[in-house]
Amino acid sequence: MCARRSLTRLLCPRCTRWTTFCPSCRAACVALLWSYLDDKSRIVRTFAMQALADFAERNADLRPRVIEVLEEQVRTGSPAIKSRGRKLLRDLKP
Repeated sequence: MCARRSLTRLLCPRCTRWTTFCPSCRAACVALLWSYLDDKSRIVRTFAMQALADFAERNADLRPRVIEVLEEQVRTGSPAIKSRGRKLLRDLKP
């Protein structure tokens, strides 16, 4: 199943944009994105990293965990994942 379909099935009817997720829809999406970090596809993992970083920009409680995961991806990921991780870390770290 594609990532977009998986995410949209989690959302309640009023949550149609990234910036307007209700707390329960946001939590469900973040949980799904964490699971995507273990996907065999580098594209899916990169997408998950980007989306988690986007959520972390708006949620200070989520930011430390996302930064930790991004740092791990920079150490162990493919060249493309390392590059995206470095960019996301620059944007997230103060």
